[in-house]
Amino acid sequence: MELYISDNLIQTWTTGGTQTYEWDTTMYIDGPYSLRVIVYDKAGNSKPTEIMVTVDNTSPNVKITSPTSGALIEKVTIIVTWRVDDATSGIARTEISLDDGAWIDVTGETSHTFTDLTEGSHLVRVRTTDNAKNVAEDSIEFTIRIPPLPWELYVATILAGIIIIGVATILYRRRHAIKKYSKKK
Repeated sequence: MELYISDNLIQTWTTGGTQTYEWDTTMYIDGPYSLRVIVYDKAGNSKPTEIMVTVDNTSPNVKITSPTSGALIEKVTIIVTWRVDDATSGIARTEISLDDGAWIDVTGETSHTFTDLTEGSHLVRVRTTDNAKNVAEDSIEFTIRIPPLPWELYVATILAGIIIIGVATILYRRRHAIKKYSKKK
């Protein structure tokens, strides 16, 4: 029995029965290969069998494109975008995680929206697996800062013995002259 990898004789066995060959694919570049086994009987007759396989030892590519790592974001909703690709076997699965939480399947997508984020530092990870089970991951950290509302004052007013708490929006206009008002008696 003979084993060929893309027309190169790799192994010969002289005994019958089931044979095993451990192929170290890391010694080969990624791409298609033919595996051919030729079996001989005692009379010298042969029967070849051939299959095609693809060697893929390279992890897929994954890159978070937005937001950038270290970004300061002043809203509680963000859209995370990314790119994934794999030149040899293709992408099987893509997942995203926020703050080491559960992985969310986003296979076939290129963005995900997170809402109701709390103020402070956050970590987003995107990982992808190709059809050969190679895995790659990218991560970014960003900070949510919730800005104060513009020109709003929180007012407590005492009116007739009741405390009213509310929000007052102050609008102002610039005047050229200051008028003095006096009360007539």
